[in-house]
Amino acid sequence: MSRLRIKSEDNQIALFGNVTSHLPNFQTYRRSQVAIQNITTGTTNNPIDISNVTGQIQVLASVQPNGVPVSAVQVWVCVQGETVAQCAARTNGVPAAQQTFTASGTQATNVTLFINTADFATPDFSTGADANTLYKNGLKTVVATLAAASSAGSTIASNSISSVNFNNTDTWTIQWTQPTNRANDASGITWYGGPTTPDALVPGSTSGLNSFVVVPVIYTPNRTIVSATLSVTGLSCGSAIQDTQRPFAGTFGAQTRSTTSVAFNCGGAASTTAGAVPGVTSSIDNNNAAGPSAAGGTPTAATSIYNSYAATGTGAAPASGRFAASLAYNPMTIYIPLDYQAPTVSNFDVRGGGGSGAYADSGWVNASYAFNDASVDNPATLAVETRYTVADAAVGLLTTRNTVFDVCQTPSPVSTTAATTCGTPVGTGGLTATVGSMGLPEAADLTNRAYFVIARETDRLGNRATTNPFGYGSGASAVAATAGNQTFGVDLTAPVLVTIPNSGTGAIANFVRTDRDSIFGSGTPRFAARFTDARSGFPNCAAASCLVTTHLPKQLALKMDDAKAPHSYPAVGAEPVPRGP
Repeated sequence: MSRLRIKSEDNQIALFGNVTSHLPNFQTYRRSQVAIQNITTGTTNNPIDISNVTGQIQVLASVQPNGVPVSAVQVWVCVQGETVAQCAARTNGVPAAQQTFTASGTQATNVTLFINTADFATPDFSTGADANTLYKNGLKTVVATLAAASSAGSTIASNSISSVNFNNTDTWTIQWTQPTNRANDASGITWYGGPTTPDALVPGSTSGLNSFVVVPVIYTPNRTIVSATLSVTGLSCGSAIQDTQRPFAGTFGAQTRSTTSVAFNCGGAASTTAGAVPGVTSSIDNNNAAGPSAAGGTPTAATSIYNSYAATGTGAAPASGRFAASLAYNPMTIYIPLDYQAPTVSNFDVRGGGGSGAYADSGWVNASYAFNDASVDNPATLAVETRYTVADAAVGLLTTRNTVFDVCQTPSPVSTTAATTCGTPVGTGGLTATVGSMGLPEAADLTNRAYFVIARETDRLGNRATTNPFGYGSGASAVAATAGNQTFGVDLTAPVLVTIPNSGTGAIANFVRTDRDSIFGSGTPRFAARFTDARSGFPNCAAASCLVTTHLPKQLALKMDDAKAPHSYPAVGAEPVPRGP
C-alpha cells in the first residue's frame, strides 16, 4: 500500500510519498494521484516553519496520472475550513500557482510551484489606498489539485496541508516620479535635478522637481495606516513632514518648504553619486500604534530602491528600508544622484586681484577690458591674477560656459538691508565680453565706483550662481558680498596734452629757458609738457619706476581712487593711458 508520511520537528514539515484514495483529504478520479511532498522557503531547499511562513515558498507536488490526460496541477491557498470549491470561488478560479500540460497530458512527474505569500496587486496611487495583498496573515490550508481536459476543468484529485501560518511583515511601496531634467558630468555620471522652473540660460532644460506617493502594504488583518511621516534620505531637504491624508505624497527639489502640501526644499543641496531617495520614516496605524516604516534604504549607485520580489514580506525587507515589489508591481526605479546646488563663485574682482604697493589697482577700466581674464596684472611679479573664479562640486559647469556679466549703475546709497540687484543693465555680455563690446559709456559719476557688475552662471542642470557685489543684513541673516571688488569706473578718453607757457620759470632749474626753444640739453634732448585727465588720472610713481614706456596692454595701476575732479601730473618720456585689459 502507498503511504503519506509527514515528519514534524520544531514546526518544520516535510511531506513525501504517495497517497491512496481512502486516506483523508485525498481523492482520486480514475486513480489519478497528487501529493504535496514538501514545502520549502525562499530559494532554498529548507522546509518552511509552519508557524512563520513569509515571502516566497516552493510547493513540490508529485503527480501520478495513471492513464488520465492531466491538463494541470494547481496549488491553492485557502482559508482554514474552506473547501476547494469555496477557495476557487473566492479567488475567481485563479489558483496561487499552477503548471499546465499539453492536451495529451503528462507522465508521472514531480512539479515545483512557486507562491509569493507576500504578493500584492498594482496599487492605486491616485487614491493611495492600501495595496491589495493577496494573502492576509493567519492560518491557511495549502491544497494541491489535478485537473483533466476530459473533465472540463473539474478537480480529479487533491491533497492538502492544514495549519500553515502566514506571517508577512507590513511594509510600504512607492511610486517615485523622478525629474526629467538630467545631465552627465565630466566622468559620464548622470545627475538629476536643477531648478523647478527651468533656467533660460540652459535651453531645453526641464523641471528638476521630484514627486512621490507611498502606499501601505498591509498583511495584518483589520489594520490600516492613518498617518505617515515622510522624508528624503541622502539629500539635505529639511526635517521630516507628517502626512495625515491619503494619498501619502510629497514633492522635493528647489522650492519653498510647506508642511501643508508636504513640499521639501532641497535648494542648495546635492547628494553623492550614490544617490538619494524619498521614504517613510515612521507611521501610525488605526490602533494608534507604531506602523511600518520604509525610509528607502541606503542609497547605492545604479541599484533598485525595491527589495527583490522573493524578499518582499520577509523580516529582512523592512529592515533594509527598501520598498516592497510584487509580481504585478515591480518598477525599475533606481537611486539617482540629485543636484540642487549652484556653482560657487569664490572670487570676482574687477581689479584682477588688486595688486599692492606701487601696483595697487584703482578699479578704472577702458574699452579693451574683459571681466573674465587670467593674465599678468602685476609686471613686478608677473603674477597671474584671475578676475573671475567659479567652480561646481556636483554635476559641473557646462563645457561651453553660459556666463553672463550684467553691468548697472551703482545706487547711492547702497542698501545695507537688502540685496542690490541689476534690474536694467547698462550693458550685458558673455564670458569673452569687453567693456567696448558691451557698449559701456563713461558715467556722469566721475568716480571709480560709478558701475557695479554681477556675474550669472549655471551648472549643467541649470542651478544658477549670482554674485553679490555688496553685503547686506546683519546678525544671523547677514549675507556676505562675493569676494573681490565688483565696482569700477569706465574711462574711454585719453589724457589731454597741455603746453607749458615759455615763462622762463619752472620747478626744475633751467628746464624752461626764455632765451631759446624748450627743446635743449647737453647730450640728451628734453622737452616739457603737462597732461590732464578728468577720470582715471595717472600712476602714482616716479618716472624711473613707472615702467610705462612699453605701453603694456595691462597698464599699471592708477592712483586716483574716487577721483571727482580733473587733476594734472607732470610726466617725462611717455603718455599715461587709462587701464586696459
